[in-house]
Amino acid sequence: MKIVDGQLGGTLTTYLAGVSKDWTEYSLCSGPSDPKCSNLVLNPSAYLVPCNGLNTLGCISEVYAVDRDGKKLQAKFLKSIGRGDNNFSSEDSKIGLVAGEGSGGLWEFSGLTSSNNKSLFVVQVNLAGGNAGFSKVTYDRTALAISPVNEVAGNFSAKSVHLTEGRRGLGFHGANTDETGRLDCVTADSGICYARSKFPAGYRFGMRVILPNALSGWFHGRMELPSLSITENTSGAYEYQVEALPVLIPNIEFQIPQSSWNSDFRKYVQKHWPMSNGGAYLLPGNFGVLAQEMAKLSLPMVKDKASSSSQIWLLKTLDSFGNGGVFEIVDRKVMECSADTRKVSGLVMSNATVYTQGPPRFNSATATLDYSVLSPHYDETGAENLGSYDLVLDSKVARCIYGFSNAPIKAEIEVLGDDGKEKIVTKVLGEKDGRMYLSAKGFTFSEPVIKVKFSQEPVANVEEVKSESIKTETKAEVLNAETTAVAIAKPVVVAKKKLLSITCVKNRITRKVIGVNPKCPTGFKRK
Repeated sequence: MKIVDGQLGGTLTTYLAGVSKDWTEYSLCSGPSDPKCSNLVLNPSAYLVPCNGLNTLGCISEVYAVDRDGKKLQAKFLKSIGRGDNNFSSEDSKIGLVAGEGSGGLWEFSGLTSSNNKSLFVVQVNLAGGNAGFSKVTYDRTALAISPVNEVAGNFSAKSVHLTEGRRGLGFHGANTDETGRLDCVTADSGICYARSKFPAGYRFGMRVILPNALSGWFHGRMELPSLSITENTSGAYEYQVEALPVLIPNIEFQIPQSSWNSDFRKYVQKHWPMSNGGAYLLPGNFGVLAQEMAKLSLPMVKDKASSSSQIWLLKTLDSFGNGGVFEIVDRKVMECSADTRKVSGLVMSNATVYTQGPPRFNSATATLDYSVLSPHYDETGAENLGSYDLVLDSKVARCIYGFSNAPIKAEIEVLGDDGKEKIVTKVLGEKDGRMYLSAKGFTFSEPVIKVKFSQEPVANVEEVKSESIKTETKAEVLNAETTAVAIAKPVVVAKKKLLSITCVKNRITRKVIGVNPKCPTGFKRK
């Protein structure tokens, strides 16, 4: 089994595909005017290139590093990696198609060295979407990564895309490993592996990218102390700026004969996949139900110890479902409250091997927001792995999701181990400038549950919590986890006015409203 993070996931290279309305036939298109794609829905996937006079719709405008003293170092673009005959696209503003090449770009810092005494970094911004209804292309998924690399020569090939048998899908060529299977490449080109290296210590890394349309307001990934802002420019495009420290992720990678599998792991694999002889890796991914269950069952076979660790800087949009074949539909209320895609609704970050990709789940039995993470207890050297978890929520979105009023919120955070006992952690939480900050660091694994409990003391004139989408603010929205040490304001209690509580329902959504004269939000009925 192999659970090693750092890959962007999804597509491995740039392409422009056309697919029939019934999703039964695919074609690879040379451009939007390609005759064989004229009656097909376009499905582009692009690895963005630097901004220039020809590429302005979607592009990378800046890659940089910031040292402890705040000095900013700019990276220089060297070349695209793996550009071939069918894995590039040119910008077409008429239909909203962005330019893309290969599987990322090679950038170099001046005055900055990584562990190999060079300053080469692979920068990848993947953007994917479609033009359902034959309108303009709309992009709904992105992933951003910065990776320090070594150049290793060998029998490597660039990523390429091809049609599968019967034109019923897309396939990809190109491997991330060498013949031994031990060299992990961030990406590859003809004869060159860009092998992952270590980040230089003491630097935050960041990038600014231009995107043609707003994306999901929820993000998840592998970072520490992240900041993210979204700004709409005068041309209607969106500038995303993200900056953070990389985090160290424990990896699980092993090959064990079926005869040595424990019974629980064997039963689980047999339930989900056909069994056969031969050698291969199971790849459940790094987040979601399937990944968590498989990782938990496999840890006893590897003595709760990681095979290796990787430093990762990675950010992704939050999809509406998880990976690994197990759908994890995000709560409808979460989606309603986070519907404004031009606003940062929240960031969820963890250094766990496997984690929940979305916002925490509300546990009605304990009145807590629960978030599950999982990693081997020990790293590859035998030392304890120490966990980190950062959650930053827009206060309006949080109140909408969890049914809180506009009264000040109190919060408690605890990290419980498998035995139900609280682990020793450094905790920071609070609310400031319209945002809620929750952070837990220094806890040990294997499968802790992070519990956050909110409470409010009654106040007069409580404003109703509405389920409608939060309105867009004109200024750029910025979430910055560097300023998490915040105070929680004390509510002013007015005892003379009696507060009432009512329960409102809409379809499967239940909402509690508290006030002197409480009323159900629009579209809700009193239960």
